[in-house]
Amino acid sequence: MAIKKKRLKNKKIVNPTAVLDKLNKLKGEPPFEFEDVPTFIGTTKSNEFTTMDGTILPSGITYCVIYDGKSKTELYLTGRKWTNESVTISRIKGETSFGQYKRLKGSLNSQNYFTPYNFEPQKKDFKRGFSYRFFGRQRFGDKDVIEISEVDFKKNSVMYTTIETRWYVGDERKNIEIKNSQLIEDLVDKGFIELETMNPMEGYTGPSDNLQVLRSLEQVSSSYTIKKKKKKIKKSSKKKRRGRNQSTQSTTTQAPSTGGSGGAY
Repeated sequence: MAIKKKRLKNKKIVNPTAVLDKLNKLKGEPPFEFEDVPTFIGTTKSNEFTTMDGTILPSGITYCVIYDGKSKTELYLTGRKWTNESVTISRIKGETSFGQYKRLKGSLNSQNYFTPYNFEPQKKDFKRGFSYRFFGRQRFGDKDVIEISEVDFKKNSVMYTTIETRWYVGDERKNIEIKNSQLIEDLVDKGFIELETMNPMEGYTGPSDNLQVLRSLEQVSSSYTIKKKKKKIKKSSKKKRRGRNQSTQSTTTQAPSTGGSGGAY
């Protein structure tokens, strides 16, 4: 631990360089060449740069970009290095990665991440037969796609690429399945491939397939029991009739004859 502390104490603190301060020191001195390596060297394109007096630079002129660590700005100069012959220029079209970062950072100060939203159709949606759904994809990091609320959608956050779609709800099964499947295809075609696995039947309030199968089975079983009961009733009535026929047959037996023959003497 003691060795680490000594290293920290002996560490040299490097202050950020102020380009304009160096420029002021070089005023009145012989021709100079800036020793630091530029952060970027390129060639101008048409209508990309102007001089400080407003003259537009033609294409094909070499320029360099020097980063000012103190003011955290970029300085554009003509030439491959900053010399006494360099001319300060200003960019009017396009930007470097640092310029893009600075612009986005300034607009992100008051921005917050969106929270995932659970889709729940309202009463008015069921009355008109459709609702609206909103989705957003992060422009940075993992770039996940989440469903967002209408309130977040209207914020027009620079942190997200957002999209809106109509969504059909209600109890008309075929209409919902066909139209919502087409809407999912449109979302995928517009770059939201992650939404390909969406369930087109979200918001459907009619009976499910399983419920219809159960109801049909119940109807079949009830009709079967009714037929079975009818058969039992018919069998029992036949048995009663057979019992009556047997009883009548037993009561109709012939009586013995009264005539007799005389005895032998």
